[in-house]
Amino acid sequence: MSTDARSEEDYGLAEAFQAHDPYPAYARIRDEAPTHYNPLVQGWVITRYADVAAAFRHPALSANRMAAYAKVLPPPLLAKVEPLIRNLSSWILMMDPPGQSRIRSLLGAAFTPRFVAAMRERIAAIVDDLVDSVADREGFDLIEAIAYPLPVRVIGDMLGLPPEDHDRLKAWSDALATFLGVARIDPAVVARAVQSIVEMEAYFNQVIAARRADPGDDLVSLMVAAHDDEGRLSDQELVSSCCMILFGGHETTTNLIGNGMYLLLRHPEQAERLREDPSLIDTAIEEILRYEAPVQRMGRISVGPVELGDATIPPMQRVYMVMAAANRDPAEFADADSFDVGRKGSRHLSLGVGVHYCLGAALGRLEGKLAIPALLERFPDLTLDPDDPPEWMDNITIRGFEKLPVRTGKASAAS
Repeated sequence: MSTDARSEEDYGLAEAFQAHDPYPAYARIRDEAPTHYNPLVQGWVITRYADVAAAFRHPALSANRMAAYAKVLPPPLLAKVEPLIRNLSSWILMMDPPGQSRIRSLLGAAFTPRFVAAMRERIAAIVDDLVDSVADREGFDLIEAIAYPLPVRVIGDMLGLPPEDHDRLKAWSDALATFLGVARIDPAVVARAVQSIVEMEAYFNQVIAARRADPGDDLVSLMVAAHDDEGRLSDQELVSSCCMILFGGHETTTNLIGNGMYLLLRHPEQAERLREDPSLIDTAIEEILRYEAPVQRMGRISVGPVELGDATIPPMQRVYMVMAAANRDPAEFADADSFDVGRKGSRHLSLGVGVHYCLGAALGRLEGKLAIPALLERFPDLTLDPDDPPEWMDNITIRGFEKLPVRTGKASAAS
């Protein structure tokens, strides 16, 4: 489809946003209008694998969405949301090189393979503790009991945050997730996000002050030392990085574990393959990420003309790279709509590409590799609860569950 003109056709995108299974709608878009302007999101939608991969690397597609967002707001509203724009503008997810490279280099030192490997024993202990807490139950909510608390405890340990703060940290993160995942700007959603950022910044400023007075070996102490001794982080970059790590450290991993267990319970033959051959966990994690990407799309702003396939995107346009559609592109993946824990060579796009590849990818993968086999091993009769259906999040960017009720089979075993 050759298009640099705008159409009022949404190609089923509204259906994708409302459905628990958006993939048939994404397939239609990929076939009929792989790169097109969509009135529903007032921006361009990219769905083919080759085009999404190219878009991640395109020099005319800027990650600095907050600056473009600020430009379209009237001054009174801009003043109200300024704390949110200021904070998110210093997230490396929403920056371009060279500023992005400077901050990423510093933070990357805390996510080295050696650091992640050193976390294995601690993560395994947390997994065992969480699984033990539900081991004797007939059923439980897998999100509430396992998928949410595991990454929150892990990232809390990394940042040196007390366990009693976890609930409010989650509430702040949830408000940001909702803001980043709405199709149209909702004043109430924006207000909650602004309040959350203000409270989160106040919280982390107290943490930063405490680390200056009494440094430890946690990640906040390492960032404070770099800020103070090397001048590499501004005050805003320091507190924004704390907020970003907290948000990214648990949102993606919670949904990797939740989505993964849902897929395995929906495909019991695949769960049994994994039980019989635990070495498949590496490919299983990549297949979960491909098949049910925790982050379904990523936004950009065109700062110049962008040619993708036979489409031309003009400058100063919103652009949405739909990894969820690209990951099921049959031009890249054989039998793309099948879930296969043994799939080899999967080059999915769920964690980004190039300079915006997910900073905490190795840590999230490790948490999934420890949590999912532990659940399969400890609960051989685990099933989805037939009387209490799962509830998907109402979010077009982040794919995951509000709740995922499961049955352990222990009641029938006892009878």
